[in-house]
Amino acid sequence: MIHSIRFKKDYRCFKAEDEISFRPGINLLVGDQGTGKSTILQLIRDSGTKNYAKKRVVEIVSIDADHGPSFAFDLEKDMPRTTSTFGANIGADLALRWSSHGQAVKAVVKAIPIQHGGAVVILDEPDMALSIRSCVEIVSFLDSLEKKDCQILAAVHNPVLILSQKEVLSLEHRKWMSSKEFLSSHGFNV
Repeated sequence: MIHSIRFKKDYRCFKAEDEISFRPGINLLVGDQGTGKSTILQLIRDSGTKNYAKKRVVEIVSIDADHGPSFAFDLEKDMPRTTSTFGANIGADLALRWSSHGQAVKAVVKAIPIQHGGAVVILDEPDMALSIRSCVEIVSFLDSLEKKDCQILAAVHNPVLILSQKEVLSLEHRKWMSSKEFLSSHGFNV
């Protein structure tokens, strides 16, 4: 489980000593573009690698985490419509290349290989290009991961996903707040 991330120095929109705390279960990171949602997820994701990226992360932040399995997917950078994500599975590769963006997103999210609990699942914008019905499916899938005792860290924008949780982590407000309060702060009447 990821407990928190604390910045050691100023980085992008974060100041030295800024700290973001996470909870067990579903953690939805919300806020306007440029508030640091993807930055947080990328730093956590890179901290689990064994290359130059991990060395860079250690200079920027300290991450309080228990070691365990994790799965990270950036729906923009790792999109199977533009990258060869499935490599050995030519059929899946071809099918995803001819799918709409939303269909590909759903396929990837539903294919997350979590068999047991305790894993950390990191998703950057799993609601990208999805219809309301598809967002409801993603909510159901995230709920199923939570029931397997997984921790989910997901940057989202869609009100369907935001309202699926009582509280969300607003990076523009730098605090946990009710999902309704967050949406109201953006002029969305709930």
